[in-house]
Amino acid sequence: MINNIEIKGKDRKDLRVAGYLFSYLVILFWGMAIVKWQVPPYEVYVWGKRVLGLPRYLGPDAELSRRFAFVDPLVEAKNQIDAPIQNMQQVHERVRKLELDVSRFYNAFEKLHVLNTSFLKPNVFSLDFELGRQYTTYCYFEKSLSGSSHTAILLIPGSGYNQSSAILPGGLRNYHDGLYQVARNHGDVFVYIKPNEDIRAIHNGEHKLSYDFITNTLISHGGSYSAYYVVETMAITKFLEKKYERVIVAGVSQGASAALLNGIQSWPDSVISIAAGYYPSDNYAYHSSPFNIMIPGLSITVKPATILNSIRIHSTRWLFTLGKLDVGGARVAYEEDQLSRYFNKVEQVTIEKHSNSHDVPGPLIDDYLSKLPMWRTKGNLR
Repeated sequence: MINNIEIKGKDRKDLRVAGYLFSYLVILFWGMAIVKWQVPPYEVYVWGKRVLGLPRYLGPDAELSRRFAFVDPLVEAKNQIDAPIQNMQQVHERVRKLELDVSRFYNAFEKLHVLNTSFLKPNVFSLDFELGRQYTTYCYFEKSLSGSSHTAILLIPGSGYNQSSAILPGGLRNYHDGLYQVARNHGDVFVYIKPNEDIRAIHNGEHKLSYDFITNTLISHGGSYSAYYVVETMAITKFLEKKYERVIVAGVSQGASAALLNGIQSWPDSVISIAAGYYPSDNYAYHSSPFNIMIPGLSITVKPATILNSIRIHSTRWLFTLGKLDVGGARVAYEEDQLSRYFNKVEQVTIEKHSNSHDVPGPLIDDYLSKLPMWRTKGNLR
């Protein structure tokens, strides 16, 4: 009898806990709905904020920096290359360092000059270059597992926060998985670090700067974040082509697009474009996220016919990979054989399809690199 009473008492307690939890979730959802969808009593919420003077004004610097500027995720706070930002004036100065006149982009590889190189740490490579003014770019670096120093492979990460460190062993598992491991089997690996990413963050010690303060700002001043970072990869490629017998530029997704834009100026030994990164089309409108490559005038200057003709007359070898389970432009390219038809009979181009999604087909790339000639006659075939 006593046991039955104890069991019933426990059941009632469990029901009360479940009721409290359910009520909490309802209130939480309703509160979110009031703010997001302005459901009743939204007017009371607005009135209450006005009476309480919320949100309180934080001052000229804090109002922007705390609420809007420094809100993105920061990794390795103690290992950042640059010191924490102290005020908004320093934000202006840091972003201005990324300013590059877009008109310089289209012949950047030819015009830029590599100045100095160094290692900040055994695995952090630094390169200074000049293109109108002086800039500095960075890579993570690891020696080839084979011990050979003939080949360098530059890896350009795709979109997303802090993707360069994600590529490295122990990094966040994502759509870059396998690329680093395969590359290191075939050469010295340079993992490019984009501005404001990983250890290159513009940060306040806790968070890094939102791209709301970078992308539009640079375009409004005649620059482009995308153009600048692709030029940085060109500067690295130019240095590598003088130091190594064979240079390969590889990228995934947005990084694949950057690898293509790099390759049609630098003409390395090979360009590996994973998850396509290129969909040949003269359509005026096409799908592209605001976080992807944005370079004013790019579609006018770099047309599909220009790319095709340039690839045809250079000895650089190209690999494009497409996944059956990908979506959007990549899926269309897969199902419609767009790349195969476009590059028909261009012997420098290899198109490989696989059964996975928007990821790295490791064995396929490993096989491609194994068959790639070690040396070639660089430059134009004609």
